[in-house]
Amino acid sequence: MATLAYVLLPLSGIAAFLSGGSVRTRTHGLQAILFGTVWPLGLYGASAVSAAMTKLVFAAGALIWAVLLVGTLAGRDPIIPGLRGVLRRAATDPLNSEG
Repeated sequence: MATLAYVLLPLSGIAAFLSGGSVRTRTHGLQAILFGTVWPLGLYGASAVSAAMTKLVFAAGALIWAVLLVGTLAGRDPIIPGLRGVLRRAATDPLNSEG
């Protein structure tokens, strides 16, 4: 289920977060929501600069998206640097201490 969070950013992330039965799935759902929002905003900002910058932001975003998708599919938990603690705390259900 965690891998599906990255299929249709950020919509699939919302679905994974809301229906996720584990902290892992909700964590990846939140990351997919965040990445699926920031990447298009970055593309929009880059388009105001130049076509080359837009291509660069697109390529970087596509690479990050592929790493997240394939890494999660492989059973690993790739997390964008600096977000692990924040995502884990936000994804943890205080009523369920599954860790």
